[in-house]
Amino acid sequence: MLFCENCITAEFLHSICFLFTLPLYFGEERVMTETNEKYIFGSDTPETIKISSNLKIKKVTTIKEFKDFFSFAWKIYEKDKNWVPPIWEEIKGFFKTKNYFWRHAQSCLFLAYKNEEVAGRIAVIIDNLCIKKEKEKIGYFGFFEVVDDYKV
Repeated sequence: MLFCENCITAEFLHSICFLFTLPLYFGEERVMTETNEKYIFGSDTPETIKISSNLKIKKVTTIKEFKDFFSFAWKIYEKDKNWVPPIWEEIKGFFKTKNYFWRHAQSCLFLAYKNEEVAGRIAVIIDNLCIKKEKEKIGYFGFFEVVDDYKV
């Protein structure tokens, strides 16, 4: 089983991490490097997986991509009169390495592109404190939005 009620299994996260060769490890402390001192998504090597001729998934590695990650919600919910948009400073602060949560957790942010336009986003998160407490290797996902297209 890849999904449980509000979490995803280690099996699923590891398949994502394998595709991207991501440095997410269950039960290990986060190691800070020069490339990720300010934001959790900093990286020397952008990684992209081409799914088809017009569809790709890209790991967020720059502030510009992070802004695309943040603003994509407007594309999805702009016509929803009940939608309350997130506050940029709050989201930006959450993903900064100085946030205490990231001392015991890891995350990767992804954007899906269709015809070179952002068509989806997701964050995968591993909370090592939770793993130690629950004694189960589970991960979580959030910030999941996608256009109404099954392929994406």
